[in-house]
Amino acid sequence: MCSHLNFKYINHSKEETVLFLHGFLSDHRAFIDNISEYEKTFNILLVDLPGFGKSKSVGIDYTIDTIADWIVEVLDECKLESVHVVGYSMGGRVAASLIYNHETRVNRAVLESTTLGINDDDKRQERIEIDEYRALSIEADYELFIEKWSNLGLFSSQIKLDTDSKNEQKELRLSQTPLEVADSLRKYGTGTQTNYWPIMKSSKKILILAGEKDEKFVRLGNQMLQVFEDATFTCIKNVGHNIHLENSVEFNETVINFLLEGQ
Repeated sequence: MCSHLNFKYINHSKEETVLFLHGFLSDHRAFIDNISEYEKTFNILLVDLPGFGKSKSVGIDYTIDTIADWIVEVLDECKLESVHVVGYSMGGRVAASLIYNHETRVNRAVLESTTLGINDDDKRQERIEIDEYRALSIEADYELFIEKWSNLGLFSSQIKLDTDSKNEQKELRLSQTPLEVADSLRKYGTGTQTNYWPIMKSSKKILILAGEKDEKFVRLGNQMLQVFEDATFTCIKNVGHNIHLENSVEFNETVINFLLEGQ
């Protein structure tokens, strides 16, 4: 049994399984509103990444590459030889780690609004310092941090979300444990994680997604096309960073069509 990661395996006795990896300040519940469309065709595997939900980070020595090993332990426990992977933002970085470290356990992968790390030493150190400041802010006043995080330009396009969706996202963020969240940021934030840009080699079919209004990740998405041997980049119109929340219909259709191409 994997003692490091809390997970939920929804077995519909289908031939293939989709593993969903959530973003920062969230947990396995992030994709709950999406999965009904996938359950018609796939089994579903939801995981709490370290520091979120019921998966601990504090007091544990690990890196983003270790997380990939832990995910493989989950797959073994569920008796899954391989899975499709859908990773959002932080979860996309973990998905990249899984592809790099355990390529044979991945069928197809969807990388939503994510990166492979930071490819410049100075910028990587700068990000480590930014994330340390954020970690201290989380520990000092979590509710204030959440308020400021929600107002980042990264999420400005979410102004059009309905009130219920906004409240659900806020409640999910606030339900996390501040000390665990801060610890996770220090251990596998973008600055501290393995830089996969120069070392990634994979022939897996990859779908890279970014929202049209999320210019930074549109740029990064196009750059990732040069890394993967068989990747496609799709820019979703009129949305920002969190595509699966802002336009779940188009997100689900795009991802499911991509996954079904392999059947």
